[in-house]
Amino acid sequence: MMRIRAVLYITIVVSLSAAYAYFLAKPFLAMQTADSTFRSVGESVYQVEVRGYHGPIVFRAGIDRRGRYDELSLISSREHPFYAPQRAIQDFLDRLEGKTAEEVVSVDGISGATVTTDAIRESLAAGNGNASFDWLRTTLYAALWLLTTLLMILRKRKLLLAVGGVWFITIGVLENSLLTIFSLLQLSSALMILPLAAVVSALLYRNVYCRHVCPFGTLQALLNRLPAEWIPGMRRLMMPPIVRAAKYFLLGTALLGTAMGSTLYLEPYAYLFSRRPLWWLYLFPAFLLVGSFFAPRLWCRGFCPLGALLEWGEKLRQWGLQGVKPRWGIGAGLSVGTSPSVAASPSAA
Repeated sequence: MMRIRAVLYITIVVSLSAAYAYFLAKPFLAMQTADSTFRSVGESVYQVEVRGYHGPIVFRAGIDRRGRYDELSLISSREHPFYAPQRAIQDFLDRLEGKTAEEVVSVDGISGATVTTDAIRESLAAGNGNASFDWLRTTLYAALWLLTTLLMILRKRKLLLAVGGVWFITIGVLENSLLTIFSLLQLSSALMILPLAAVVSALLYRNVYCRHVCPFGTLQALLNRLPAEWIPGMRRLMMPPIVRAAKYFLLGTALLGTAMGSTLYLEPYAYLFSRRPLWWLYLFPAFLLVGSFFAPRLWCRGFCPLGALLEWGEKLRQWGLQGVKPRWGIGAGLSVGTSPSVAASPSAA
């Protein structure tokens, strides 16, 4: 009976993963630049997707016989309304009407929304002539993920820490395009491999992303390695179960907001690596990092909605492959049958 359930579980996971992979890859089957996708929807008419500050922006763009853009219209935007409201984005697109790829760079942008403005201008300036899918980066990230998983299986903890540093530099500092609860549905770069790999790993092996890939988790893990004795009389705290309930509340709120077309944007590392000249944006992640020194992995264990979702994936895996009845309680920990201290360890493999 156990073997039948395991085979059925693996079949369901593989089938759903294949469908999920197709859903993620479908927009990328079109032509793509580094941060934008041009998908033909008619003769000389394209659906363009760019990566904005808070998420993807999708708009329609036509090119007339003179090589000028026309029919520019916004389809959807995940930018926060206080940062770049949809009306402001559409007004900016209207100002680009009749401009060539060389002329769009000189059009005034949206006040206070430089990232959004630059993303749209750069995508149209590049045009669709140089568009191509970035197979090289996608392959490199897939290989790095497989290496991370292999090191987890072999329990090479020091090497895992080094690999976590590589992930920190690549997807945190250089790419600034991290996996969040929202990018499970779409990620506008070669990092589209991350949501698929994270979900499949949690369902078939372990939560690889939270343990050794997430840049903010790596920062918290490094803080936990600092000796507590630096502060006389200081003892690290364990979060009570009621505090851990916050991530389930944020997960439900985020999923509800996504279904309604809005975004609850509370991912601290996105602010940490935003490289925007607004000092107050860094207060949120700085507060969590300081708190992580006193309460290990404060954000991961208590508030991260993505971590809550992947934690459920681990529980389903243990039920489907090991027959362990899941404990869905608030304080159940990262995995069934694992003590909270071990589950929270940054080097647990």
